[in-house]
Amino acid sequence: MRNITTALFFILSIQVQAQFILKGKITDQQTGEPLSGANIVFTNTANGVTADEHGNFELSVNDEKVSITVSFIGYKTQQLDISSTTKRVPIVMVSTNLNLSEVTVIGFDNHRRLIETAGSIAVLSQQEIQRSTNVSLSQALNIIPGVRMEENGPGGTSRLSIRGSLLRSPWGIRNIKLYWNDIPLTDPSGTSARFNAIDVNSIGTLEVIKGPSGSIYGAGTGGVINMTSSQAAYGEKSLELSNTMGSFGLRRSAATVRVGTETSNILVSYLDQELAGYRDHQRSDKKVFNLASTFSVGDQRTLSLHAFHYNGTFELPGALTKAEVHDNPRQAMAFNAANDCRLSNKSTGLALSQRYTINEKLENTTSVSLIFNAMDHPWGNSSYYNGYSIGSSQGISARTRFMYTSMLGSIESKFMLGVELQSSYEIEKEYGNDGGETGPLQADYEFNAKQSILFAQAEFNFPYDVILTLGASYNNTVYDFSERISGKIGLEMDFDPSFAPRIGVVKKIHDHVAVHGSIGYGFSPPTQYEVQTQAGINESLKAEEGINYEAGIRGSLLNQKLNLDVTAYTFHLRNAILPRYNEAQEEYFQNTGTTRQNGIEALLSCIVVKNDAGFITTLKPWISYTYNDYTFHDYKKESLKGSEIISHDYSGNSITGIPSHLLNAGIDMETKAGLYLMATMNFVDDIPLMDDNSVYTKKYTVVGGKMGFRKKVFSQLTLDTFIGVDNALNASYNNFLSLNAFDGRFYNPAPTRNFFGGLSIKYNFN
Repeated sequence: MRNITTALFFILSIQVQAQFILKGKITDQQTGEPLSGANIVFTNTANGVTADEHGNFELSVNDEKVSITVSFIGYKTQQLDISSTTKRVPIVMVSTNLNLSEVTVIGFDNHRRLIETAGSIAVLSQQEIQRSTNVSLSQALNIIPGVRMEENGPGGTSRLSIRGSLLRSPWGIRNIKLYWNDIPLTDPSGTSARFNAIDVNSIGTLEVIKGPSGSIYGAGTGGVINMTSSQAAYGEKSLELSNTMGSFGLRRSAATVRVGTETSNILVSYLDQELAGYRDHQRSDKKVFNLASTFSVGDQRTLSLHAFHYNGTFELPGALTKAEVHDNPRQAMAFNAANDCRLSNKSTGLALSQRYTINEKLENTTSVSLIFNAMDHPWGNSSYYNGYSIGSSQGISARTRFMYTSMLGSIESKFMLGVELQSSYEIEKEYGNDGGETGPLQADYEFNAKQSILFAQAEFNFPYDVILTLGASYNNTVYDFSERISGKIGLEMDFDPSFAPRIGVVKKIHDHVAVHGSIGYGFSPPTQYEVQTQAGINESLKAEEGINYEAGIRGSLLNQKLNLDVTAYTFHLRNAILPRYNEAQEEYFQNTGTTRQNGIEALLSCIVVKNDAGFITTLKPWISYTYNDYTFHDYKKESLKGSEIISHDYSGNSITGIPSHLLNAGIDMETKAGLYLMATMNFVDDIPLMDDNSVYTKKYTVVGGKMGFRKKVFSQLTLDTFIGVDNALNASYNNFLSLNAFDGRFYNPAPTRNFFGGLSIKYNFN
């Protein structure tokens, strides 16, 4: 009897020791957002639990080793082997969603499904971002209705337009706010000069908010782009090496390390890219290091550390006249080549953020970031207009927001309150450009910019599937400018604080279709480069402001086979800021009355095949269309011809640089064998190049595609080889246009038909 008792006690102790509580959190691999309602069961059983509203779960395990299965609608099911030494499992789910009704967005920090969000938001997945060579984001962004990116060579002079926001951008990205993993890539004066500092390969998802979004992101009338890094799967420890070669001297080599453990998720990437260029004096090279890491500290706290370092140089061939393009589109301007006109930048960014769940109702997210930049930039187009800029800048920003969820009677409500602070300090010396070397010192600038944003938002889930969003921000911007040589010290430009409200309503017709409408006010002070002049600071320049009205319908029809997203809007902009050029070819900016910007944006896709068991696993044709009816409503200016003042009235003219029609179409296909194909077609209508509408470009169509074969060769090794073509029809067009250019120099010819190919090898060490 004693022996039996001892044996029973021994067996019981083993069972007790084997019992443990497995904790975990289920999140979306690309957005990092929790997946409430995900199912976690013991494999081949129905026994398990469901993740709570924060994606957390607890599972009682009675064996030392067990297999669990994790599933969620629209995501790839995972099966994991768990041992008693594992106490916490962070599970990142890979989305298989091709339906707009199931896509989750960060959007206005509400972390809702796209169809439950009031406002025009476009989402690009990692697969869509990597449709082509991954040399830049332009090809991916240009398929989004209402978005157009131009660049004079990959990573060179670029211009990004969201609903016509390029009006004030002869070069550079202005009036659009960029964020990468909570790091603002836009400085407090409104210029985004670090778009190339992020490796395309490391981006997991990209969201574009179109038009004014002041309720969350503060000053700006153009829009917002949020980029987040891709995440490693749980248990992944992999190294990926890739190399791409192509026409015109393209060479792109990248290495990526991904590690996903119980308490951390780390991505490290390095990129080395070179391109000889289609035109003379258009060589470019860049090296980019990206780090994205997240660490779980207990059940309630998540810490993230993100960093980047960028080093790039781009030669600037200069714009050509129509006659020069006809004679030789590959030539550079003689001055640019002789004087080594180029842009060299070094940028380093570092950000630390924390997401803390205080209790089941209250959550806080706080981030702090630092950015350093150095510039070496000989520029110009003639002996009358040139310079050599050498400068450096430092910036610091902080953003914190509290999210509170509660029930107001039977109405589910969510409240947010936050603040964003930014400060930057820049010094710049301006020399003459003497054959690509520094000439005499002409100016010595010092520029300080500070911006503060207080923002709040409230959401209410009313009966009958109606969601109301109310938001507003209070914005304050101050510039301090000095030019030491002229003695202009301590000039301050303090814009009146602006209150930017926004209201949005969503009505769900059923689970997969909704209509939405919103009204938003936008406020955008001029940037540093717009207020800074040779004479000091242009204190007469006012901030742009306007109101945007929009309505749309989005969702999935025909048993979720057909996806549509259609939005119509009208935007009334006052005090529009536009560039001007004097007789010495010097650029300056003026407020020019009002504009009327009306548009329709439509995206339609059809899931012809979605079947993991068939030969063709995915077949998805898609089409996007943009209609722009943009006109100057009240636009008068004066010019000096000799001693005579000439008045011009451009009211009623089409807005410069905006095509009336844009059409993009394509098809995505994947097979069970590993073969895949992505083909695209881009049509761009005539574009006015002068405010008087006297010069237009010709409409054009560009066709391209990428075909590859992706296969797991062994249990730990995956190969991906691909080939592709850009501009397959050999169309003649310009990938960057100089608007209102002096002496007819509008054109920067795009490459002719060109090819690329590459190989990626991914090894998982598990």
